[in-house]
Amino acid sequence: MLFMLPAYCSRSGVTVVVVPLIALRQDMKRRCEEMGIRCQEWESRRPGDGAQVVLVTPESAVSEGFSTFLTRMRVMQQLNRIVIDECHVVLNDKMDFRKQLQQLGQLCGAGVQMVLLTATLPPCKEAELWRRMDFRAEEVRMFRAKTRRRNIRYRLKDVSGYEAEEKQAAVVDMIQRKLRQYEQGKTVVYCSSVDKVKILAEVLECDAYYSGVEDRERRLEEFVRGKKRIIVATSALGMGIDIPDIRVVWHVDRPRTLLDYAQESGRAGRDGLKSEAIMIGGWGGGDYGEKREEVELVERLVSTEGCRREVLEEYLDGLSGQACEEGDEKCDGCEREGGEEGMEDGVEDGVKGGGELDRETGGELDRETGGELDREAGGETGGEKEAEVRGLETEAERNEIDWEERQIRMQLDRQRRQGRRGAERIQEEGVELMELEGLLRRAKGRCASCVREGVGNEEHVLFSCREGHSKEEREEYERLKEAIRRGRTMEKYSGCMECFLPQAWCNQWEESDGVGGIYRRKVGVRCDFQDVVLSGFIVGIRREEGGLEGLRERMVGQGYDIECQEEVLKYLGQKRIWGGLETSMLLREYYEVRGQT
Repeated sequence: MLFMLPAYCSRSGVTVVVVPLIALRQDMKRRCEEMGIRCQEWESRRPGDGAQVVLVTPESAVSEGFSTFLTRMRVMQQLNRIVIDECHVVLNDKMDFRKQLQQLGQLCGAGVQMVLLTATLPPCKEAELWRRMDFRAEEVRMFRAKTRRRNIRYRLKDVSGYEAEEKQAAVVDMIQRKLRQYEQGKTVVYCSSVDKVKILAEVLECDAYYSGVEDRERRLEEFVRGKKRIIVATSALGMGIDIPDIRVVWHVDRPRTLLDYAQESGRAGRDGLKSEAIMIGGWGGGDYGEKREEVELVERLVSTEGCRREVLEEYLDGLSGQACEEGDEKCDGCEREGGEEGMEDGVEDGVKGGGELDRETGGELDRETGGELDREAGGETGGEKEAEVRGLETEAERNEIDWEERQIRMQLDRQRRQGRRGAERIQEEGVELMELEGLLRRAKGRCASCVREGVGNEEHVLFSCREGHSKEEREEYERLKEAIRRGRTMEKYSGCMECFLPQAWCNQWEESDGVGGIYRRKVGVRCDFQDVVLSGFIVGIRREEGGLEGLRERMVGQGYDIECQEEVLKYLGQKRIWGGLETSMLLREYYEVRGQT
């Protein structure tokens, strides 16, 4: 991969790589480790310090916690570049599917080199990608090569001539024949629905791969290592997976879009050896809710009597008249024109009708499940696209969706403008957070009152201090903590209610699966920094020169009365965004008075 060489050669700094699919992240991590590159997947608890490459999902890449990490790396001059792999995903227009994909333009605010990688960016989509990433066209250096994969033979097998209950048996028979033909290679079977993936995997006696399946890492690893030669998958296994010896890629349902098909069929033959990409016609795949333009492109690929490679390259490269030529594995359309077509799999290429079926391979199971598949195929959308989609049936519905899209784009434009204006402030807050981290580390396990008093023995916390000088501060600490607990005065998501640190920092909280910025409490875990912030704030207000006066000014400036305990609690409990983190005003006030320096 292009980002690996500079990361390998750099003695310091980090390359951030935004990766849209779990399977692709696993593949990249494996390849980095094989090259001796220190690589880590982003976790809020392990922010990637010391890694040369940090892999992050689009959802986490635009989260507040990751923004803080980027700011810190940038301030330390350790952020080398940001790479968005499979950058065509930014062009996703589905409002109900991974909206954060459309927000990746926010990363440009980091002010470092941006590298966008993809093998499937149609020329007609370039301007829209620059717009969404907030690039100026004249600032972009584009390196484009032809997408032609000369070693892949594109074909269609049409089973519409079979009876409904026979179609699954026909497809299974063809897949098994190909497995016997390519004894050393691997096979991927793509389906549009999870239901279909599960049934075909059971019939073919292989693993199923889709979003939400258990042991995904194990299933992919066994397939990569060759322990399993075939896998049935949704689009969750679609983009960028670099497994060299995949000989055949099947699409048993009509592809969702031409870009999806180019990505998924491109998994075949990455070692340069002869391979095949075969579509099944007449069995499944219907209305995925895609735009009319996308539907028409797929229909053209499926129904053409001419060259399928030409249809692909006209869209992906903007080149016309690029049919199969000498040196290419000819598609079935070009074979027909040259009188070379065959029926090696029992079903003639691109032609309706059946052949003689091997009734011992899949026939009995097909009678039990095939009919149900025909009625319900595509019921639950597969892979990373399992969100429910539907067709737009009326002009009113289309207008409503168009208006929603315009609103979202206007909002993103406003966010970009605000991001530019706030870049300087974000950098300042990043420095402040680094100072705060240092304060917390120094204060942990030390009595704030004894530190201020200069007492030698300070290795204890305030509420257990028995020194006379801390009596009033200890009592105020207990009163304030009880008032906060009883009155529930801290705003939701303003931080941990035990230690008052951001949930992204507190060891008692962990990020919920698959959703950046939403945290859940760990069972049986105690905060590492309990007592530090509240005790430090109280001691600082009482002992820091000008501490109380400064607090009074800040409260009055926001319309609060420091003489009223209820208003003090309300002021301290406010949620605020600080350096991209959700925090409380109490934490900010602790920083202001530097309670335990």
